[in-house]
Order: sequence, then structure tokens, then C-alpha cells
Amino acid sequence: MHHPRLPPPFKLAVLQQGRAPLPAARARPVAHGEVLWEERPDRLAFALVLEADGADAPASGHVALLALYRALAAGLPPGVPLHVRRPPALLLDGAPLVKMVAEAEAGALRLAADVPLRGPGSPADMGAVDLDAAGLLLGFCRHLLPLGDLFAEGGLAAVAPQWNALAFGDEDRMEVGP
Repeated sequence: MHHPRLPPPFKLAVLQQGRAPLPAARARPVAHGEVLWEERPDRLAFALVLEADGADAPASGHVALLALYRALAAGLPPGVPLHVRRPPALLLDGAPLVKMVAEAEAGALRLAADVPLRGPGSPADMGAVDLDAAGLLLGFCRHLLPLGDLFAEGGLAAVAPQWNALAFGDEDRMEVGP
């Protein structure tokens, strides 16, 4: 398996198989941009650590899920239904695929996901047989940069139109006030 070359400010830390990224991220000192990745061929399991005092974890989770959506959508065949749902989760062909975990504490924001790539109801089952964990992680990081900038400049209201265009149903839409 190849390791992705992540764009700055992201730094890859490869974990041995069987070591869950989010607990590993909680146990380490905060290192801005560190991506802890459990290297597995059948799934993308990662945690991203950011220095962020006063971070809005729920809003950040929505932004991160949009980045994961874009990365995953790029690897799916045309016409495969992929939607966002609240709380932040992705639905593939109407079924839950992955939930984005976002937590903030002590000056750190942690974002984590575990995306099955193989098996029933997975992207491979929907025809994305060439999708791999390293490529999906790289795509996530590349999409997160501009979305993070947009969120930093305009808050959740700036990303809500993109989210709402991908929402599974009305209850999954974002309503943000002026």
C-alpha cells in the first residue's frame, strides 16, 4: 500500500493496523495538521488534529464531512447516490456509510472518520473498485483546505448552500440565520 503525500499543513502519521486513530489522537500531544491513519486496504480510518481554541466542533464536523463527500464522490461512478445527513454522516445509495466525529477540547479540534471501502453497501460494491484509502485521504485533505478557508471567512452560513444541495432530506438541511 502506498502512503499519500498530503499537502501542507497536513502531516501523515501511519498507525499499525488495529490501532484506532481517534483514541491515538487523544493520547498524543496536539500537533496541528497531524493526520493519524490506520493503514488498511479495506477502509479509510483516520483522525485529523488541529490547533483550535474555541473551535465549534459540530460546525467543523459538517465542513469536514463536505470535504469527505467531495473526495468520495470523485471516485464513485456517475449516478451513484451520495448524500449528506445531519448529524454529519454520509449516505451511499440511501444507506449510512460513515459518520464524521468532531470533538474540541483543550485547544485541539479532532475530526475522525472510518469509511468502509469494501464489502456490502460499500463504494466498491457500487462500482468504485479503484478507490483506495490513500487516494481518498489525499482527496479529503485537498478538499478540506478551501472549505476550511470558506468556513473561517464566513462561518457555517458560507458552507450551508453547498451542504443543502447535497442533503438527503429536508430534515438534513442547514438553517443558518443572518
